[in-house]
This record gives sequence, C-alpha cells and structure tokens, in this order.
Amino acid sequence: SDIGSMVACTFMLGQALQRAFPEIYTVNDFHANKEKLERQMEKEHQKNMEKMRQSIPMVFLGPDGKVTPVQFVDKEGKAIEDAKKEEEEAEEEEEEEDVALDECLVIDYQGRKVPIKLDTIGEANEGGWNVLHAACHQAAVSSGAIKIIKIFRERGYDIDAK
Repeated sequence: SDIGSMVACTFMLGQALQRAFPEIYTVNDFHANKEKLERQMEKEHQKNMEKMRQSIPMVFLGPDGKVTPVQFVDKEGKAIEDAKKEEEEAEEEEEEEDVALDECLVIDYQGRKVPIKLDTIGEANEGGWNVLHAACHQAAVSSGAIKIIKIFRERGYDIDAK
C-alpha cells in the first residue's frame, strides 16, 4: 500500500540520518561517562522500538501469499515484548556518574545532559578533534558551544586548534 511504502521509506531515511560518518564527531563522543551513555542510548533504542512495534503493525508477505507478523528482537534475540517485561520487573535506579558533575561542564544534547570533563575539555581525541569542533558541527549544540568557548578563553586554549 502507499501508506506502507511511505512509512518504510521514512523509517529508512531516519535510520540513515542516525548513522555516524568518519571524522564527524558529536558531543556524545566526549561524554565523561561513555559506558553510562551507551546504556542510556540502548534503553532509549529499546523504548523507541517498542513504540514503533505498538504503533505500526508490520507483516511479512511470503511468496506463497502467507502473511506473517514481524516480531522485533533485541541484540540477544529475545522478543522485544519479553525484554520489556524483564525491564519493567527490574527496579529502575538512577545511575551515578563515574565523574562528579562538579568536575564537568554539562551540555544539553538530544534531550539528555552530557557531562564533559573540565580537566580534559581542551584535549583532542584520537582523530585530532576536540569537543568544541563537535559542538560546532550541530546547530542543536550552539548554546553548549558558547559555554565551551568561554572555558577555552578562560583557560587560554586555542579555539582554532585542530
């Protein structure tokens, strides 16, 4: 159907927009607690998959004309429904940061707070980029970029360095 094609196309385009490109870094790449960030992003992904599964009935039409409902699974191959039930049974606790937030600059990015270690804020990553470059690649982080520039100036870091 036309609506099915439109939904599938929109989904694929959305997935393409989320892909990472070489030498383009985001503020998340400089997160002070990357392990926590990965867990948060996995939880968000699972919630989004569940929402999608509930809102769009997806089916597979086999060559014999048989219609089979599509079942989404997590990384371990468990049905999303089962994974969700297990998650609901487990108590949700707020994770503590590995680095104290008073030792970080906290930037808003994609609906989450991203702590950046102040003691390494001017350092380049393995690609030679620093967090300011990452902030400048995305308009959504412009207020964070302004905070970073202020810290760079206070500490005498070169804002043009690469």
